[in-house]
Amino acid sequence: IMAPCACLDGIASCLAGFRQRAALFRGDTLRSWLGRREYWDAAYSSGRYSEEYEWNQSCEQIWPFIKRMLGSDFNAQILHVGCGNSRVGRMLHDEGFHNVLNVDYSEVVIDMMRRKEPQLSWRCVDCAQRGALGLEQYDFCVEIGR
Repeated sequence: IMAPCACLDGIASCLAGFRQRAALFRGDTLRSWLGRREYWDAAYSSGRYSEEYEWNQSCEQIWPFIKRMLGSDFNAQILHVGCGNSRVGRMLHDEGFHNVLNVDYSEVVIDMMRRKEPQLSWRCVDCAQRGALGLEQYDFCVEIGR
């Protein structure tokens, strides 16, 4: 009878980790990965979502609904959740809404967007975490359906 070799356990563990990292790098879209920060960091790092990406609708398609919601309250505090590399933050700013905080939990995309749009406000935060935004309050929250 042969006893299991401890070194093989380490190799198996290493290979499993490698397969997970490779899947993230390739951008596999298994649903289980979509809710993980590691997926998004790898996807944005690899360029999977290009310079800008809108998921369900374009900014032009959703703008009439956003505009109707915001009206002419140009001083409104707006939170753009899960902003990714969407143009919604830029569109809001260009339409006169300057109190917009764009948030995403991917540090990679937030860094990318800070370089691309330095005049807009960006923060890396996981809004699913209680208290992630501190005591800040917002008049409107925009999330375009990722």
